[in-house]
Amino acid sequence: METTARGDKPKTLQTIAYISIPNNADLEFLLWDLQDAIAAYARLSGTALPHPVDLEADDAGCVADGIVLAIEDVADDETLTAIEQALERFGGTGTRVYAAIRAAQEGTERARGTAVRLHKA
Repeated sequence: METTARGDKPKTLQTIAYISIPNNADLEFLLWDLQDAIAAYARLSGTALPHPVDLEADDAGCVADGIVLAIEDVADDETLTAIEQALERFGGTGTRVYAAIRAAQEGTERARGTAVRLHKA
């Protein structure tokens, strides 16, 4: 689905940066699963599959029109600093940011608090 001049339809993302903070296997698996789901949605909807941004590249001009952050349910100051750095590197006007927060069953309230802190960041 492409954007309209009025902006009343969501714009199809062209490039997505998938970022795991901290970098661990559980969060990486969450991002891989999400990428598979996005590929399936693109096939079913007939839209172009967004290209993932290569996080290992030292391309200073690298931009993304979408960022997906996979984070733990407790975002400490170090995590928030890493998130801010990712947003500075890949963010820009109009860049959409999504967060997937991994929470323990009993940690849903902490995950909500992390989402609030992330929104402020």
